[in-house]
Formats: sequence, C-alpha cells, structure tokens
Amino acid sequence: MLTVYKTTKSKNPDFANRVFSYFLALTFLILPSVSIKIFSTFACRDFDESYGNFLKVDYNIDCDSSAHKGFKAYVRERHARAYIYTSC
Repeated sequence: MLTVYKTTKSKNPDFANRVFSYFLALTFLILPSVSIKIFSTFACRDFDESYGNFLKVDYNIDCDSSAHKGFKAYVRERHARAYIYTSC
C-alpha cells in the first residue's frame, strides 16, 4: 500500500491520499487486536503453590516452562527494538 502511495503521489495526489487513508484505517483496525494478543502472553494466573502458574488465555500453557519464558524474552526484546527504532 505504501509503495502504491509513493509511486502515485506525484502523478495523482487524490488517489495517493485515498490509498494512504485506507492504510491508516486498516492500521487503526488491526493494531488493537494484535496488541491484545501479544500482551496476553504476560498474563498468568497463579493457582495453588503445588498446582502451578498458567496462562490466563490458555490453561494448557505453563508460565514456568522454559518455552514460555523464552517466548516472553523474545517479545520483550522485539518490543525494546520497536521502542528504540521509533524513538530515534
């Protein structure tokens, strides 16, 4: 979409503005649901000490497992990169 915007910006500015408006609307619609999915990986529920710590959205995923801890580290690293990239 952005490629179409860049190539048509000088030739047909009205069409380019319409394409960019659609891009912004699509981003506005998709961003909240994607953010909720990403941040739901951090929401764990702690049951009794003997039972364990499980993800709220899927009780089959153990929050204390190495796979889940690795995924949380991956998400934090990607979030830090996005923050650094957008703040520069």
